[in-house]
Amino acid sequence: MVANRRRIGSTHTSAVAIALGYAAAVWAADRWLGGSFKLLLVALTVALVAALWRTLGRERGVVLALLVATALNRYTAELGGASLKPEHLAAPLAALALLPDWRQLLARFRLPDGLLLAWLGWSSVGGLLNADDRANSAKLWVMLLIVAFGYFAIVTTTRTVGRLLLLTRAWLLIGIGVGCYGLLSHLLFQGLDVNLGLQIKPVTGDPSIAGTFYEANFFGSAMMMLCLTGFTLLLFGTRQRWLAWSAALVGLLAVQVSFTRTAWIG
Repeated sequence: MVANRRRIGSTHTSAVAIALGYAAAVWAADRWLGGSFKLLLVALTVALVAALWRTLGRERGVVLALLVATALNRYTAELGGASLKPEHLAAPLAALALLPDWRQLLARFRLPDGLLLAWLGWSSVGGLLNADDRANSAKLWVMLLIVAFGYFAIVTTTRTVGRLLLLTRAWLLIGIGVGCYGLLSHLLFQGLDVNLGLQIKPVTGDPSIAGTFYEANFFGSAMMMLCLTGFTLLLFGTRQRWLAWSAALVGLLAVQVSFTRTAWIG
C-alpha cells in the first residue's frame, strides 16, 4: 500500500513538472520570439501530449494536456495569417491519440452528448449553406468544434471516481498557477512597472490583468470558477482542504486584479 502511494505520488509529481516545463517554455518562446515560434510551439505541444501520455496513460494524459494547453491561450504563433494557440494543437493531437478507441468512446455517449453532437453537425450544414463568407463560417465552426472536443474528451474518458478526482485536482492546480501568475503580473506592474502581459483598456488607459489567457474577461471568469470550485469543495468537506483553500483564495484575489465585470455577472 505504501509503495503504491509513493508510486502514484511520483507519477503525479512528474506530471506537474511536465506541465510547468511546457508552460515555462511557451512563455519564454513567446516573450523572446514573438509570433514567429510556430514550429517550436508545435514541437512543444507534441512533446507535452507524448510526455503526459507516457506518464499518466493515454486517456488521462491527453485530457490533462488539453487542460494545460487551454490555460495558455494567450500565447499565439502566426501561421498562414491565422493565430495558432496551444489548444488548437492539443485538441487534434488528443483526438488522434484517442482515435483507436473511437467505437468504445462513442458507446459511452448519453442522450445529452448525442444532442450536442447533432447540434454541432446541423450548425455546420447551416453555416456552409447560408453564410455569405463560407470560409470564415467554416473557420468559426472548427473553433467551436475544438471547444466541444474538450467536453467530449472528458465525458468519455472520465468514467470513475478516481479519474474525476484526478481531473479536479489538476484543474485546481492549473487554476492556482494561472491565478498566481496573474497576481504576480499585477504586483510587478504596480510596484516595478514590469509588464508581463497586460491588457490596457482603450477608454481609460487602465491596465487589466489577463494572466495566461487571451483577454482579461476570460482570466476573470476562470478565476471566479476556480474560487467557487474551492469554496464548494470546502462546503462539502473535501479531504484536501489546503488545495481547496488555496484555490478559493487565489481565485478570489485574482478576480479582483482582472478588473472585469464578466466574472461577477456570470
